[in-house]
Amino acid sequence: MPADLEFLVRETRNWFARSPLKRLQYKHLFAAVNDGDMPANLVQLSTTRWLAWGRAIDVILSQWLELKTHFGLQAASLKPGDKCTVGRKLNELFHAEENYLYLCFLKPITKDLNALNMKFQENEAEVHTAIISLQNT
Repeated sequence: MPADLEFLVRETRNWFARSPLKRLQYKHLFAAVNDGDMPANLVQLSTTRWLAWGRAIDVILSQWLELKTHFGLQAASLKPGDKCTVGRKLNELFHAEENYLYLCFLKPITKDLNALNMKFQENEAEVHTAIISLQNT
């Protein structure tokens, strides 16, 4: 995965994790766009559990418009001397349509990888069905 996409997925969640005010602003924006609905929680990534990436990508894609709008508003509210490099970078990444397309491409791949991994983690996994699943992916 390109470094910019990894940054986008990881830092989008971190952006809100560190600030109750940012979470509240985003909830209000999300509710306004989605008739009062609340956003799903963004997924925290781990350096050792790469399988969380699939769910993180899924949640970000499901809220792409709202996140893009949020970071656009954040960037627009910055004064010339403000040093909000993470917010500026996230705004830039959410407005680059190729990042959206790349995540759309990765979504079914990560879904298949997670399903395959679950086959191998079953308590009574049948080796022949796991092999067939592996060959079909």
